[in-house]
Amino acid sequence: MKHITVGFSVLMCLLMLVGCVSSDVKKLRASINNNTSEWSMHSRVTRIPFKNIDYKFVIPVSLNDGKEVGFVLDTGAASSALMESHQTIDLNLASRGQLTINGSGDGKGSQASFIHNVDIGAGDLVLKNKTIVNVTLAGMPFFESLDEVFFDGILGYDFFNYLVVEINHDQSTITLYDNDEFERISHNMLNQGWVKVPLDIVGGRTYVKSKVLLKGQNSPIELKLLLDTGSNSGLDLSPKSHDKIEFPETHYASESSGFNGNHEVKNGLVPYLDIGGFEVKDLVGSYTDFGVAPSDRNSGVHGAIGMKLFSKFNTVFNYQGGYMLIKPNDTFDTPITADRSGLGILVHKDGYIVKRIDEELSAQQPNLGLGDIILSFNNKPATPENMVSFRQLLSSWADTINICWMKELKRHCEDIALMDRL
Repeated sequence: MKHITVGFSVLMCLLMLVGCVSSDVKKLRASINNNTSEWSMHSRVTRIPFKNIDYKFVIPVSLNDGKEVGFVLDTGAASSALMESHQTIDLNLASRGQLTINGSGDGKGSQASFIHNVDIGAGDLVLKNKTIVNVTLAGMPFFESLDEVFFDGILGYDFFNYLVVEINHDQSTITLYDNDEFERISHNMLNQGWVKVPLDIVGGRTYVKSKVLLKGQNSPIELKLLLDTGSNSGLDLSPKSHDKIEFPETHYASESSGFNGNHEVKNGLVPYLDIGGFEVKDLVGSYTDFGVAPSDRNSGVHGAIGMKLFSKFNTVFNYQGGYMLIKPNDTFDTPITADRSGLGILVHKDGYIVKRIDEELSAQQPNLGLGDIILSFNNKPATPENMVSFRQLLSSWADTINICWMKELKRHCEDIALMDRL
């Protein structure tokens, strides 16, 4: 069985290519390393609502005081980036130069360019004179058309580095603090159930140590994991990176996509993960050696935590302080269960597009095929904001789910049966 997940983290390797001017790289590095924030309010705090779209947290921003677009918060991205979308194709921001973006997948990476002198507005904050990366549709192998691009850009390390960023899932808000302002008002948080967890920030990427008990083992192992708020996966583990991490004997196959293309993963049960003293029990882990950690067994990086898991916590990222605060939110006790559908989907402007379908589901529903657009499920519209609910239903213990879809201009509505895979 195959389903599809997507990791949008821009794990960048800035390679000088033909036609790439060295000043572009210098400007990008300067933009990442310099604090350019300007506040319109004296308090230097701003609260912004976000949309949870397929475990991506999208906030409204403006570029050079232009129209509002939606950017994803991505702790796995070394730089902020503009993506080609229906909303951004008319922004007329001049790009130049060339660089290679490396992310998950087993390919060679994607090509992108630079955009200089960009002001990024978010709430009462403006990041001035930034250099960001420009990614066209051709540089996003996980999307086949603009109709599938449901976000307009990425806010990465240069955004997190000089701000304190609070993600509150219970209230669906992002709060941005000036560092000094946060220190002034944060002293009571540790008395309110928050736990302080050290972060290791290397090359613009954020890592955390976690204890993980793997199936068939008697004691947990301590792993260093990338914290990737740009990924909709749960726990990704790399068998090449650690002697005690092995591909699970009992598993089902799925497919993940990143800037380096597609790669297969094997999904198996993990008894628990401990982060900051909080245990997430009986979850499904994804095992792959493509992109989630360096292939060197001695690199010290063993995998990644994506937002299917990490969204169980309200979080405060304090990069300058070298730590985060975490606190379980209202979804903490919701289990991370295995997919039971055999269906791989992504957001589409008209609903959800079918990208993968396993043989059992295809035999059961011969009218459902690749490229079909799901319009609704259990009488709920297939909107971007409902994607998480749909994914949870596909992993639920329900016997069937009713879906309606469009195939060659003809509407179908039928039940699909869910099947145990682990």
